[in-house]
Amino acid sequence: MPSFTWRPVDAHYQQAMRPIGLVLHVAQAAGSLYGAFSHPDSTTSSHLWAGMNGEREQYVSLDQPAWAQMAGNRLYASIETAGWSDQPLTAAQLETVAVAYATGMVIYGWPAQATDTPGAPGLILHSAGGAAWGNHACPGPIRAAQRPAILTRAQQIVQELTMPAEQITPDQERDIAAGSAAATLSLLWTQMQDAALQAQQPLRQATPGGALYATYRKAGRLEAGVSWLIDSVEAIAVHFGVPLPPRPPDWPPPTAATTSYPLTQE
Repeated sequence: MPSFTWRPVDAHYQQAMRPIGLVLHVAQAAGSLYGAFSHPDSTTSSHLWAGMNGEREQYVSLDQPAWAQMAGNRLYASIETAGWSDQPLTAAQLETVAVAYATGMVIYGWPAQATDTPGAPGLILHSAGGAAWGNHACPGPIRAAQRPAILTRAQQIVQELTMPAEQITPDQERDIAAGSAAATLSLLWTQMQDAALQAQQPLRQATPGGALYATYRKAGRLEAGVSWLIDSVEAIAVHFGVPLPPRPPDWPPPTAATTSYPLTQE
């Protein structure tokens, strides 16, 4: 998912799914859940996690069920929110949940509505599932009451991405372009993951950059094309102020320096 750090875990079902909405959870803990979800004995996971200061992590592809709400796992995506049930979502967390829901609105057609009926599309609470979903009070009434604000912001995000060009301010144009670049990289990474899953050959790299770098080193005749792609992404990132991790110290391989793009056929 765009703007979320991909930290994959094995604690999830392998079959495919198309989520009809998003389940809001509270973690009852402050920090990242990656350590708990990635433990070999873990029996729980969620698709997404929202940190109190704006940190964003993704553990499971939204196209596969996480282990978050028992009977609701195969119907809904899930997002854990750091903190406790007696605390409201921070402004940064509300924005993170809204970004996640807006993405689902665009990709999966989620409606801009809250629901308390299991099996109905929309933004739903873990507690709505009752015993079939583990009989939890999660996320509690305080965060449940923030669903209208989440949905309002999600609709704004979707509208910003679809408004007429003449109505877009320079700041909005920058934010939309940055988001589009992030979405493109996220889509590329998801497609690489899906291809690796189909081939039963898990990716050895833990990040999109690592996978692209490994592909670059192995591709031979495609070296210049990959170099051009990464140069372009870095240029876009610099222009719009989007931070990227540094290249590996031995980048690029010597052969790339003498090859130009586009490649010519032999």
